[in-house]
Amino acid sequence: MKRKPTRHAGNPVENAVRISLLKREINDLITMADMQASWGDSPAQTVDRCGRVLFVVSFATGRCNVPDDLPEVRILRAMCNVVEQLALDHSTLDQHRATLSSGLQAVQRLLPRLNLWSIAEGSLVLDHLLLQGIRPQVEDMHQLIKAPAALPFAA
Repeated sequence: MKRKPTRHAGNPVENAVRISLLKREINDLITMADMQASWGDSPAQTVDRCGRVLFVVSFATGRCNVPDDLPEVRILRAMCNVVEQLALDHSTLDQHRATLSSGLQAVQRLLPRLNLWSIAEGSLVLDHLLLQGIRPQVEDMHQLIKAPAALPFAA
């Protein structure tokens, strides 16, 4: 049986399209999280959207060995704690809006330091976890920033 030829992995047009789609996807995710955090009236959606951003960016931060003493990473950690508090007490959304917005701005500043493929990998890991019914916790986010491979589900 003769094998079909596979796509050439080094196709620059195909790679450019993939990169463009990944960039758009992460920017859309951050924009939706920011809109929900700034003006939304659903704490549950805010926790979901901001939590998704946190997981993906925390994963990529750890994969790219970004120093965890950077101000942006410290802000990311603070945002993790706020999202956890908001998940426990939905009535605190208004008092946490500024911190969430600051965290999402820090994410924007971190993006140039992150490898786009590590962001995509983090997104795939998160999708896989959610399909299994696993909801990452704030401790997981903190660990992802340090070393994603240290968590069993991120290896």
